[in-house]
Amino acid sequence: MVSPSYGLAVAGRRNPHLALVPSLSERIGVQTNPLQSALCTTVNPEVFFATVPFVVEIARRVCERCPVQRACLQGALERGEQYGMWGGLTPEERRELRRPRRKARKTAEAPEVRKEVRAA
Repeated sequence: MVSPSYGLAVAGRRNPHLALVPSLSERIGVQTNPLQSALCTTVNPEVFFATVPFVVEIARRVCERCPVQRACLQGALERGEQYGMWGGLTPEERRELRRPRRKARKTAEAPEVRKEVRAA
């Protein structure tokens, strides 16, 4: 006799029929993650962490055609990703992109610091 597996909502050996049930997001047509439609999900992830120039160029071309390239790059900059191709940029290119922002922040803060030092 097979006992019912109450409380299990995970598809697998005990409930193989659940694998056929689409998720709520699929049923209503809403994406819960905006990066779900990223083209990189269809390519071997190792391509985006390669050091060989030819493979890096392949990753860049995938990113160029991706509909979520900007969101990907913005997320990588916010998280401070140090490795891999994100939003079509290598780690070195992302560091160069962040540099002017750091300089702008330092120069914006510098006059206030100077005033505080003079007042003391």
